[in-house]
Amino acid sequence: MKTTAAIGGMTCASCAARIERALNKLEGVKKASVNLAAEKLTIEYERVPFETIKARIAALGFSVLDKQAASEDTARAALNKLIAALVLAAPLLYLAMAPMVGLTTLSDPLLNAAIQAALALAIMAVGYRFYVVGFRSLFALSPNMDSLIAIGTSSAFGYSLFNTALIALGDARAAHNLYYESAGVIVALILLGKTLEAKSKSKANDALKSLLDLAPKTATVVENGKEIEKPIDEIALGDALIVKPGGHIPIDGEVIDGQSLVDESMLTGESRPIAKTAGDAIFAGTINQNGALTFRAVATKGETALMQIARMVEEAQGSKAPIARLADTISGVFTPIVCAVAIAAGLTQYFVSGDFAFALKVFISTLVIACPCALGLATPTAITIAAGLASKRGVLIRSGEALERLGKVTTIFFDKTGTLTEGKISAIFNGDQALLPLLAAAEAKSEHPIGRAIAALAPIEFEARRFESIAGVGVKAVVEGKAIEIGAENGEITAKIDGERVGSFAASDQPKAGAKAAIDALKAQGAKIVALTGDNAKTAEAVVAALGIERFKAGLRPQDKAAEIAAAQKAGEITAFVGDGINDAIALAQADIGVAIGAGTDIAIKSADIVLMKRDLIGVTEAILISRATIRNIKQNLFWAFCYNALGIPIACLGLLNPMIAALAMSLSSVSVAANALRLKTLKLDLSAS
Repeated sequence: MKTTAAIGGMTCASCAARIERALNKLEGVKKASVNLAAEKLTIEYERVPFETIKARIAALGFSVLDKQAASEDTARAALNKLIAALVLAAPLLYLAMAPMVGLTTLSDPLLNAAIQAALALAIMAVGYRFYVVGFRSLFALSPNMDSLIAIGTSSAFGYSLFNTALIALGDARAAHNLYYESAGVIVALILLGKTLEAKSKSKANDALKSLLDLAPKTATVVENGKEIEKPIDEIALGDALIVKPGGHIPIDGEVIDGQSLVDESMLTGESRPIAKTAGDAIFAGTINQNGALTFRAVATKGETALMQIARMVEEAQGSKAPIARLADTISGVFTPIVCAVAIAAGLTQYFVSGDFAFALKVFISTLVIACPCALGLATPTAITIAAGLASKRGVLIRSGEALERLGKVTTIFFDKTGTLTEGKISAIFNGDQALLPLLAAAEAKSEHPIGRAIAALAPIEFEARRFESIAGVGVKAVVEGKAIEIGAENGEITAKIDGERVGSFAASDQPKAGAKAAIDALKAQGAKIVALTGDNAKTAEAVVAALGIERFKAGLRPQDKAAEIAAAQKAGEITAFVGDGINDAIALAQADIGVAIGAGTDIAIKSADIVLMKRDLIGVTEAILISRATIRNIKQNLFWAFCYNALGIPIACLGLLNPMIAALAMSLSSVSVAANALRLKTLKLDLSAS
């Protein structure tokens, strides 16, 4: 079983890594992946109750949130915490800094210290989660970013509290060793960073939210000739519904009456409205434009194409690209190393200078500046945005791994019929026309485009029995007591009755509109293009020549297509296969990246890593460009995150960095990484070159 769940309480990459490690060790869990940016867990499990998984997460100090629950990590909650912290930090900072700049403050040093302690403690209470999660992780010998903040600010507060006690005992000089403002303001600044991060994460998930908002919450059902408004949850399969001009279609259905144009751009990325009439499929979330449509529900709320797309986008956002493993590995060992470095730096400064207060500053600054937040956000934020961007263009990417591999593809294999061509094949029979009713009946149950074209040559007067479809070969059936065989033989489509050849079929299909432009764009990006087909060489040659494809293989069975791809892989090529039929499933699975046309069969779509919801092959080019832009963005993020820590830690160790400045810099580094990832939302795709 595979599911996704929202996780509350995560603040850094170490949090996500800790949850992953714990769940992957749990018996019955096959694979667990946590996306920090999307705050989601994607988990595959069996023979273990989900309640056990939730309990394991809770034991780590995090929570599984109900979809309707309000997370403490939402932008609104983070903003409320920030406001409270800033209101408390302002007087705290004034009381601490006023004497240094000649401003009036409280004359009683003990009262001054007591008020500072109360304000700092209140701010730390606002950011209590840093301490709960931080110390729990520390005691579990798995320190994270929260641990660094908790140790640093607690040290500053504890040392200040010690000096407050000295003031109470009459040592007025101890008033110079108060660092309550460092503890309080650091927490406030970290909360500032979290607020900006939460806003960035919310923007990153806009695409998924807008998808889910497309479907209306109610539908108009026709019962006994009357129109009744019902919640979507109450719609059953087979219900008759009506949607009026300008209305959103509430559920997937089949038109039974009326004519209209439907805007399906939110699902397919296709801007041109599609004509719909009786027998046509319509989809939830699309917009009925100019005519009333009565239709029959063919799916429930949770099984509409829209919901399936949303789940695919969610799964992609919850998954990880291979490049993320680098960040995960570093984050996993980074925090304990930083703790050791901070302690060493603090002790060194103390033994060199003898100034404990200065050594404490060095210790706190090193802990705070080294928090690996930016490192943890670098990859998941970019993947979250890229998956949403692709879905808006009608390109569904199943995983972060597929997103990364797609940009590295060197050879793209295309199925011909229905992929490079329209799939609307016309057939001509060379033989005794009186036999056509028998041959047409044999093909009546076929799903292959050529089979459908043969079936259309004559009225279906007879019923085919013992029908058998052999993928990539043809069909067998018994019609009126005669054994019929139609299939590919020596480059021809032959027909046999009772073992005797009675004629052959010639089939023709036109290249798909836009296919030539897509092939040219892929070539411009440096990809090698190969067409694979089960048709005869003569038919295939005409199509590939029109599209400018130099390499093709004809007369192939499904396993032959997979073998061609395997041979290319053995030669070092990174491969993609684009197809739409049942007989493409093997090839889709064999290729490094399988790309299915969304209008194709369910089995092809389920075998694919990428799904094109529109029939336009330019989506392949767009997907590759999005992949390359995303990986480029992730590398930029990782580079700057590494540079930030590489420069910041030595400066802090040398005592050249105030703890509050360190906190501000750490927060801004996370925001800069998120902001860079958000640039992907404005990506302009140049289809003429890589």
